[in-house]
Amino acid sequence: MNNVPLESRVKVFMVTANTDRDTIISCIRSGCNDYIMKPFSKKTVVKKLLENGLIFDDGNLEMDDAESQPKKQIVDND
Repeated sequence: MNNVPLESRVKVFMVTANTDRDTIISCIRSGCNDYIMKPFSKKTVVKKLLENGLIFDDGNLEMDDAESQPKKQIVDND
């Protein structure tokens, strides 16, 4: 793993309903890059992917807080 550049390494996410600190610390120490606690929304996943450099915000990633769905653009063609 030392020969693989940091930006080329696999990212590992722990997805868990277990929220105790010891479990999270243990997983991070074992090699997880980040964690997502259940239950989670699409907004949470997008945020974690952005934070870890796995996706980039091109201005189209804005999520609706109420529904955790991408906001729809309404275009008036009149």
